Amino acid sequence: MAAVIDLRTGRQVPQPAPSPRPQLRVLEGGRSPSARVARQTYLVRRAAVAVVAALVIVVLAQVLGGLVGSLAGAMDGVPAASGAVHVVAPGDTMWSLAGDLAPGLDRRVAVDDLLALNGEAPLRVGQDLRLPASFG
Repeated sequence: MAAVIDLRTGRQVPQPAPSPRPQLRVLEGGRSPSARVARQTYLVRRAAVAVVAALVIVVLAQVLGGLVGSLAGAMDGVPAASGAVHVVAPGDTMWSLAGDLAPGLDRRVAVDDLLALNGEAPLRVGQDLRLPASFG
C-alpha cells in the first residue's frame, strides 16, 4: 500500500482502513433453470418443424405420384374402340386416314390412337382397321 503525503504540511495523511473483500461463493448447476427450459423448448420446436416438413413432403410425393401415374396411364392406355371398321384402300396411310376419319382431332393423336388399336404393323390393302371411339 502506498503512503499519501500532504504537500502543504509534509505529513502523512492517515488512510481509512481497507474494507474487507466480499467472500466468493460457488454456485452449483452452471446455467440457470430458465436457460435450460428455453433450450428444451427450442429443441422441441425444431423437432416439430422437422416432423411437419417431412409429412408435407410425403403427402406432396403421394399426390404428385398419383397425378403422374394417372396421366401416364391415360397416355399409355389403349383407346376404346368404337366398333366401326375401315377397310384399307390402295394409297391409304395412317396420316391420311387420321385426317379423313377424325378431322376434329390433332392428327398426331389420331395416328397414335389408330396404332394403339391396330398395332404397329404396316398397312395392307383390304385390312380391316378398328376405329377408336374418339373418331365418332
